[in-house]
Amino acid sequence: MSAEIQMFSKGDDAAYEEWVRRNIGYVLVERSGSFMLHQSRCGHLDLTPGQFTLTTNPRRCARKRKALTDFAEQATGESAALCQSCM
Repeated sequence: MSAEIQMFSKGDDAAYEEWVRRNIGYVLVERSGSFMLHQSRCGHLDLTPGQFTLTTNPRRCARKRKALTDFAEQATGESAALCQSCM
């Protein structure tokens, strides 16, 4: 995984919320073996301060979109889907 990517897993809720609050970038969300790419400000990320909980699938964050799209392609052989609401 690229050094540009920060991964947040179950139990990293506060650190993930802090990253999203402080950075303009992208969040890669894994669902059912595929990935969806969101801008860090996307409402689909369901960030309600103090009420958000990461599930079993980690979230990967980066300031540059390319780092995350490259990761998704290497992991699955397919491009990440782009959230149509935020791209």
